[in-house]
Amino acid sequence: MAFTMQRPDLSATIFASATETLALWLARGWTHVADDVRAWSDEHWRAAEWIAYWQGAIPLWVERLREADPTGIGNRSGLQTIAALSHERTERLLADVQEMIVGLRALGIEIAPLKGARLAPCYYEPMTLRAMGDIDVLIRPTDLARACAWMEAHGYTFYSRSEEDVVYLRGTRQSEVWHPDNVHPVELHFRLREEFGGAGLTWDLNDEAWHSATWQSYLQTETNLIAPVVLLRHLCAHTSSDLFIRRGKLQQLEDIARVARTFTLDDWQAFVSGTPAPRARFVYPALALTTRYYLDAIPSDALSALRQSLTPTLRAWSRGATLASASESNLDSRDGIGLSLARLLAQSRRETTRALLTALVPPRWNLMKRYPRLAASPLYPVCYVLLNADRAYHVVAKRFG
Repeated sequence: MAFTMQRPDLSATIFASATETLALWLARGWTHVADDVRAWSDEHWRAAEWIAYWQGAIPLWVERLREADPTGIGNRSGLQTIAALSHERTERLLADVQEMIVGLRALGIEIAPLKGARLAPCYYEPMTLRAMGDIDVLIRPTDLARACAWMEAHGYTFYSRSEEDVVYLRGTRQSEVWHPDNVHPVELHFRLREEFGGAGLTWDLNDEAWHSATWQSYLQTETNLIAPVVLLRHLCAHTSSDLFIRRGKLQQLEDIARVARTFTLDDWQAFVSGTPAPRARFVYPALALTTRYYLDAIPSDALSALRQSLTPTLRAWSRGATLASASESNLDSRDGIGLSLARLLAQSRRETTRALLTALVPPRWNLMKRYPRLAASPLYPVCYVLLNADRAYHVVAKRFG
């Protein structure tokens, strides 16, 4: 698949600078970054465009660019074209969600929208301001087979399966990622579980999510909506998981800030008290990074309470983390990230051992993206040989190359 936005060949310093300025720009507005942006070179603009494109922030950035119109900076037609496509894509995907809700309900299957499908209609105005690349919904495991049959009967094609979801695609791939006609992926989550890559640690939020969900108006229909406290907990866990492997996004921080700013004092008390102490390590990093850019979105006492359960190592990591260092703007090699993540997150020898084993022999379905056909076949153990041979090669090459 050919993409229209390739990563420009620029220095790590330019990527880092553009990332941090963009994060502040989206969080605080034009006046907070005006002097820095006026000093941007063409290389900074190219870096910023690539960052915003792949971090789901083009529609948000175009809104911020309009604030800068008096300076002439806001007139960037390429970005506005992509934003317009993204707006239409989100509208189409939300129509798909509505179709699924109505169609599956006729079979007695309930679903709960997740991520963008949950956030866009409830926390963004207009709702298409929240870019959507795919659709995530939660269903009960007992409904999975019938839900899959419905998907296949309505033009969706099976793509992959993991321990948490089944992925279907509808449509054909286009050269522009954010084009409304580009393939529409749907992730049917039958378990709401976050995995912290390479560390052998997981957090299952499935029961809590369904217990908190209530029947509410949604688009032009009704469905189950996960309670905001649980929604934020899941957003933080998912974002922290991405930050640990340097795949954090501008969009994720915006999502967290928007939900957090709707919280009452009682909501925050429920959020903190409902987060088990061993799970604070999966929530706090995302909140701490969001606070770096979005002032006053998260109460300091909530952060302080969660921070107390962290190891000194993770506290220091969270204190020093920036979006530039914890996203794909960080151009450093990712070799060995599983073991370094284990050292960062493990709180016992047992967890450390589990992390080492998981790094060497990850769950079968975690290999789907790297070896899709082989992992799905009876010969899937060969994946482990290939994976660790590749790791050994890179270690040797790095040491002697």
